[in-house]
Amino acid sequence: MHRLPRRTSLVAETASTLKHWIADQELSEMLPGELRLKSLLGVGRNTLRLALKMLQEEHWISSPGQGRQRFVQKRRLPSRGANSERPLPVTFLSPFPTVDRILLLEMEDLQMHLADQGR
Repeated sequence: MHRLPRRTSLVAETASTLKHWIADQELSEMLPGELRLKSLLGVGRNTLRLALKMLQEEHWISSPGQGRQRFVQKRRLPSRGANSERPLPVTFLSPFPTVDRILLLEMEDLQMHLADQGR
């Protein structure tokens, strides 16, 4: 029998979407309020709050005080001198041609994951 593919939780998908919005600078400095985010994402209050908590723990956003807005953290790589503003590229080297589509997709996923971590 075939198994169903493993699915991520709605909280993880919501957090991932918010990370993409931050990385693409669709959310630049201040996050919208919870009501606005709920309507943009189409998720419930608990799902959104758990996703925001994940982003706080991963230092993507600041933790709010009561009644205050959340801010996007300025994520930077460790200082490398004058070019510290530029992110380092992620490159894969292989002695074999990479023509398998699955392998290429996995490499792209790994590249995005490393970029999310600031590497």
